[in-house]
This record gives sequence, structure tokens and C-alpha cells, in this order.
Amino acid sequence: MKKNDVKVGQTYLAKVTDKVVPVRIDGENPHGGWDATNTVTGKKVRIKSAQRLRGPAAARKAVDAATKKLLDAAKGDSAGKTVTKAEAVDGAMKAAATTKKSERAAKVEA
Repeated sequence: MKKNDVKVGQTYLAKVTDKVVPVRIDGENPHGGWDATNTVTGKKVRIKSAQRLRGPAAARKAVDAATKKLLDAAKGDSAGKTVTKAEAVDGAMKAAATTKKSERAAKVEA
């Protein structure tokens, strides 16, 4: 991200230690960067540069929700048995392929 894109009060994904977590920007730090709060742990953190910010947290939630929806659809095909991660990914890939095929068919008909 760029320094000009950061707004106080917004929540962004930031790399803190070795993890990417949502942080709320509390204000600008007088020595540069921003003071923020890790929303997972509640601890105060300092973001020294915009390079640590990965983007708005809301965008990540939308991607996670779409992925979860596809994985749930894949699990629904298994009729109650335990599904491994590999099986869930295969199901999600099949669902995505089916969606693409139907979109192509709709374009050809139009």
C-alpha cells in the first residue's frame, strides 16, 4: 500500500511478526508511521511503513467467505462422511469448473 492510502480508524491487514492479521489504525505516530491495535490480540503495535500493510481487511473477508462457501458446497456432496482438505479442494475446483462451463454456455447462447 501507499502512505497516502492509509486512513486513521480503518482496519487493514498488516504483517505483524510472522503473521498477517487485521489491525485498526488508531493514529499517526510522531516519529513516523502509525499506532495501531491488533484486533486479534488487542495489543498495541506500531506500523513503521505502509509496506507492512497488505490492504483493507474487508477485501480479505470477502475472499475468505467465497472460499468457505465453495468448501461447504464440496463437503455437502460427501453425505456426512469426514472430508479431508484435499477432497474439499477437489470439490471446490470441480464447482468452479462447472460454474465456468455454464458461463461459457450462456455466452454462446447469447
